Amino acid sequence: MPSFAPIKAKMEAEGIAASAISAFESTFNSLVSGNTGMIPESTISPVPDLVSAESINVEPSTELLKETVVLKLNGGLGTGMGLDKAKSLLKVKDDDTFLDLTAKQVMKMRKDYGFNVKFMLMNSFSTSKDTLAFFAEKYPSLREEEGLEMIQNKVPKLDATTFEPATCESDPSNEWCPPGHGDLYAALVGSGRLDALLSEGYKYMFVSNSDNLGATLNLKILTHFATTEAPFMMECCERTENDKKGGHLAVRNSDNQLILRESAMCADEDEGAFQDVTKHRFFNTNNLWIRLDKLKEIIDKFGGFIPLPMIKNSKTVDPKDDSSQKVVQLETAMGAAIECFSGASAIVVPRTRFAPVKKCDDLLLLRSDAYMINSDFIPMLNPLCGGKAPVISLDSKKYKLVDQRCGQIKDATLDLTDVAGLGPLKPSVVSTSPIKGQAPGTSGLRKKTKVFMGENYLNNFVQAAFDAVKASGTDVSEGSLVIGGDGRYFNKEAIQTIIKMGIANGVKRFWIGKDGLLSTPGVSTIIRERGPVWQKAFGAFILTASHNPGGPDEDFGIKYNCENGGPAPDKLTAAMYANTTTIKEYKICKDFPNIDISSIGCNTVTSTDGSTEVTIEVIDTTAESVKLLKTIFDFGAIKNLLDRPDFTMVYDSMHGVNGPYAKAIFVDELGQDESVCVNAVPKDDFNGGHADPNLTYAKELVATMGLDKKGHKIDVGGAKIPSFGAAADGDGDRNMILGTQFFVTPSDSLAIIAAYADVIPFFKSQGGLKGVARSMPTSGAVDLVAKDLNFDLFETPTGWKYFGNLMDSKALYGGKDYTPFICGEESFGTGSNHVREKDGIWAVLAWLSILASENTDAAKPLVTVEDIVIKHWTKYGRNYYCRWDFEGVEKVGANAMMDKMRAETAANTGKVVGKYTIATADDFTYVDPVDGSVAKKQGIRFLMSDGSRIVFRLSGTAGSGATVRMYIEQYEPENISMPVADALQDLITVALELCDIKNFCGTETPTVIT
Repeated sequence: MPSFAPIKAKMEAEGIAASAISAFESTFNSLVSGNTGMIPESTISPVPDLVSAESINVEPSTELLKETVVLKLNGGLGTGMGLDKAKSLLKVKDDDTFLDLTAKQVMKMRKDYGFNVKFMLMNSFSTSKDTLAFFAEKYPSLREEEGLEMIQNKVPKLDATTFEPATCESDPSNEWCPPGHGDLYAALVGSGRLDALLSEGYKYMFVSNSDNLGATLNLKILTHFATTEAPFMMECCERTENDKKGGHLAVRNSDNQLILRESAMCADEDEGAFQDVTKHRFFNTNNLWIRLDKLKEIIDKFGGFIPLPMIKNSKTVDPKDDSSQKVVQLETAMGAAIECFSGASAIVVPRTRFAPVKKCDDLLLLRSDAYMINSDFIPMLNPLCGGKAPVISLDSKKYKLVDQRCGQIKDATLDLTDVAGLGPLKPSVVSTSPIKGQAPGTSGLRKKTKVFMGENYLNNFVQAAFDAVKASGTDVSEGSLVIGGDGRYFNKEAIQTIIKMGIANGVKRFWIGKDGLLSTPGVSTIIRERGPVWQKAFGAFILTASHNPGGPDEDFGIKYNCENGGPAPDKLTAAMYANTTTIKEYKICKDFPNIDISSIGCNTVTSTDGSTEVTIEVIDTTAESVKLLKTIFDFGAIKNLLDRPDFTMVYDSMHGVNGPYAKAIFVDELGQDESVCVNAVPKDDFNGGHADPNLTYAKELVATMGLDKKGHKIDVGGAKIPSFGAAADGDGDRNMILGTQFFVTPSDSLAIIAAYADVIPFFKSQGGLKGVARSMPTSGAVDLVAKDLNFDLFETPTGWKYFGNLMDSKALYGGKDYTPFICGEESFGTGSNHVREKDGIWAVLAWLSILASENTDAAKPLVTVEDIVIKHWTKYGRNYYCRWDFEGVEKVGANAMMDKMRAETAANTGKVVGKYTIATADDFTYVDPVDGSVAKKQGIRFLMSDGSRIVFRLSGTAGSGATVRMYIEQYEPENISMPVADALQDLITVALELCDIKNFCGTETPTVIT
């Protein structure tokens, strides 16, 4: 094991205090023992609600000031801002520096309270001389006070391999580094200041950073700290998405002790949970309150130092030379001491007490007239700002350093929007006003096309989305924005608008599908799979109304997908909607040229002065999806099936976006004739059809497969019926599976794919399927498979985002890993964790894989789709199931019907209706097992005592009017050959009686039955 002896010798030779050497030895021992410094998510819990400083109900006691010392950390040079002196000597307002305002705060407080409140600085070797000279010149009375300064220690950098002291012959000063502000405690001991303060009667210390002018001695908080008798108290703020990359407060599970977890203490696999601001809600402001007598007890207990968690940073010995010796720098954080104090507490303070200056952006904002200095010498937001600080974002390359014009302009109003250098990248701000009804549903915002084409309708929603995405912490200037859609009417025009608005909102790179075409699962694939890493997509706009009709008089839609490839979660869509209700303006680059999206290639547009550029890359629509699917399935086995003379298939893309994907896979990859792909040319109105893959709307395919719209066999004369048929919807995420004169329900399809998962390499190579999920209205067929094969099973609301959470349980949330994973909805959506959307062509390839596995011997008769389904029913029983859609009904009546059933759930529970007894009537509520979010009003359920079910939902995906969906399910373990209508007739009668839809909506005849 590496020895501390050479490190100790080097520190002693430098004159470092014994307390600092002991503290560093503790940190070193942690390093060499194999401690990574990581705090796993599994070892902590979120902090419960904290006391708010604004709700404290105590009488402030000025007597406590006699026992209190204020200490400012003043060791930073501000090297990140190009400084070679104390950052606190930067001018903030007029001629006042940070230290000016701090000194004035102290003197004003002394005058107001009539007490000589003790004031101290912890300087570093680098800041001491300039700081003391400053006080001697401007505040001599403070300079002359006993014990004004104590000096921060320094520690050796260590060789990254041997952990011996690093060397730097070119500049020996590079061999040392600051030990972090956790050195506060060692410095207090080594300087003798802790003992001196205690002997002088001081009991309380308030510590904060010198660049945080909002952190002043608050008498009310001091009194609260004293009366609670806590040994240590941390001031915290509520985390927002902008704070998600910073440290947070937590509770250690082993002893319920408050601890601090910094970003360097978080493993990659826990990053999702670390950044979840709804889970870990509080961050450390570095404003600390310390009982000095309790600090002394802990230091004595550990032999002269306080043991703090290690923070390990990998660097080079010469920070300006990446090829120099690799080193580790060991630091500690002073806030981490919270875990050393039994009974430590925390308090939530307003953001006004946390206003540090870390970048030139912060400094310029503080110097501007957006902030005023009040009578207590505390910066306050100018009332003219309306409670919201302006956002300043300087070019980090040009204005990173203070001397690069930052603050050189004085008493001037700047308007840079007309600078000629911006040219086509010049953003315009257009006034607008809220438009009602822009709340996204489960799959985005859908309205009539002409509504979207109306003035500012699309622009308002896109701006609201950009504002919400940026507020969530996403930096849209990094990575790529994907844009594409299903090719419906207005698709190409909308893409040009989004590009121009994206540039005005800071996006630097776009990936656009050729001709504007990208399927919904294709977009998810591109987000997750396309590189290089530095161009990885941060999100996407998908222009689709899915299975809804297209055209100038039909439907259009838009949805946003996040960096995991999945739909925006409820929190983000709620923020988008909230923004639409208050929007006053949107940003757009009006002079940016329209991009030719018909040809693959890069288009780079540069500002006139060459200072910045934007790249719009038109990409191959299908390439990434085909590449991924070839890693999931055994294309060789599927081709062997397709090449059998007794096997034929047809794939109907219904003139939606999946036509190019079908050709790329079945013709180009699997060598089939183009006749396999029907209706494969995308059209902006889906050729006048309704691109919804069900028995009612996929008329051409259903007839080809020898069925009618109810799934009954029809006489096809002498026509040869294909062995296998499949259809896709407009945006390619749904599927319908058919055999020769045989319809496979989506619920049965999901169950069978789960049962056969091991024939698909993606699942088998990962040790087999682990988890399955279905939407609540989907039949329980997959439940039986999950129980038999011991899969984790979930019942979720309708909406693929709920499945996405389960897929990302470990990667983003630090929870259990449920992948490999299969999920599906009764609305013809099936998929797996290869993407974060349902995937129509994936389901088709899964079925072909199942058929291939049952037909390995070409000499034997073909095992058909019907054979596989009947075999499944024989083993597991049959869930007779159907869905009735009542489309285009009046929303008022539909809502009234749902409200009536919701109000009667208690009364209906236990009620006998026909031959059924309602065991439970409820309104389905889902508590997400991954992030704890709650989704209410997800459907009215009538659960019968024999296991039958009736479910009612209002669809959130209709472009106009309302769609009432009624789901009927009856399980039969043995009687598997009844006609569906006969098996469900009694239950349908009961359902119509319970909902009274004829009275509320004027009909009890469905428009679609599936």
